[in-house]
Amino acid sequence: MNIAGLTDPGRVRDGNEDAIAFDEKTGFLVVADGVGGHAGGETASAMAVEAFRLGFRYRTSFEKRDGAEEKEFLRHLIEKANRAIHARSREPRYAEMGSTVVALSAARGAVAVAHVGDSRAYRVRKGKILRLTRDHSMADAKRGFGLFRRSEEEVRRDPLRHVVLRALGHEPDVSCDTAVHAARAGDVFLLCTDGLHDMIGEKDMAWIVSEKGADLPAAAAALVALANRNGGPDNVTVGLALL
Repeated sequence: MNIAGLTDPGRVRDGNEDAIAFDEKTGFLVVADGVGGHAGGETASAMAVEAFRLGFRYRTSFEKRDGAEEKEFLRHLIEKANRAIHARSREPRYAEMGSTVVALSAARGAVAVAHVGDSRAYRVRKGKILRLTRDHSMADAKRGFGLFRRSEEEVRRDPLRHVVLRALGHEPDVSCDTAVHAARAGDVFLLCTDGLHDMIGEKDMAWIVSEKGADLPAAAAALVALANRNGGPDNVTVGLALL
């Protein structure tokens, strides 16, 4: 698995509360978006990705992994990160801090994906894009319960789109969504924070990823640049994994 990623503060904010970590050898990629002010958000997202970095570094075996095993390992790391962030949030300086997270791990013929919050995962296959995660946000919750029927573009403009219903650190325990997705050679998996998916439509994501091909650093740079050209009001982070 080839992996590349990029994080950028955007055009408006001075600091960057996003974080990203990945490792091609162990086959994982994780993206996080901190909340709770500059100091808290930056700390929370850093703690989230560090839990994954350490978890994969000290794992005893990476051979013959199946999707179910990887899915549960991602869940374990999310729960571990949540406990650490929640404990730190009891300090006055970090009160109410938290973080979204979306993570991917390679398995035999598949990838496992886990997430909390509104950071997303997509798959690009032969020029077509498929969203793999559903936001834990007020906007997606309303749509999911059938309270309104709107396009993805309309949801992107919803004033409640940034109201996140789940985040790491806000409670002692957290519920994460996990899934295993079949993978083929040439598939590109895209993980990103809302600073990207709020500013770029899915068709543009698919076109950039497909046009850049195997040059993942160039694709990541092009995606971030387009988000910034479209306003860049938030931090922007994208990770790409090519099978």
